[in-house]
Amino acid sequence: MMMRTISGGLAYAALVLGAGFILGVLRVSFLVPRWGERLAELAEMPLMFRVIVFSAIRVTRRFAIPLSTSARLGMGLLALAALNVLGGSYSTWRIAEPIPRSFQPI
Repeated sequence: MMMRTISGGLAYAALVLGAGFILGVLRVSFLVPRWGERLAELAEMPLMFRVIVFSAIRVTRRFAIPLSTSARLGMGLLALAALNVLGGSYSTWRIAEPIPRSFQPI
């Protein structure tokens, strides 16, 4: 059970990170020049929400994650930790700024 939870969490993080990367490239390439940064981000959010929900459903079925709260919560927390580490390290490497400065207030 533990191995399925770990594999599911990493797969979930990979799906969401990959979709976020692709949607981010499309957003910056096509929407930002026309609508501006804030409206482009707001337009992307419903799509990312759908990706997140679809990925969670798909991964829990594919890896047969048990219905127990601890297994599903563990998978989600592992995915959250992986996304924070990967997203933060990419942001720091790409922007060459410390992580706290790479996030802009709304």
